Amino acid sequence: MMSTPPDAVVHTCPKCNGAMKMGMIPDYGHGRIFPPYWMEGRRIQQSFWGTLKNPQYPIHAARCEQCGFVELYAPSLATRKPGFWG
Repeated sequence: MMSTPPDAVVHTCPKCNGAMKMGMIPDYGHGRIFPPYWMEGRRIQQSFWGTLKNPQYPIHAARCEQCGFVELYAPSLATRKPGFWG
């Protein structure tokens, strides 16, 4: 029997109390799929080498299996669960 991965069910839906499952909202570009990121503050100019100076947090999405409600999370690296995007 297969067990449910720890990241599969996050919590209950705040709208209908259904089960929430983790997923992602892909960002397509240059022939690849990238996970989206959240960055504090307004848009800033990139440096010459293309690196952004503000910290970035990968966005995790949870979707209700019952009503389809989607909730986004941008946990800090210290609180992020291992196994989901690294």
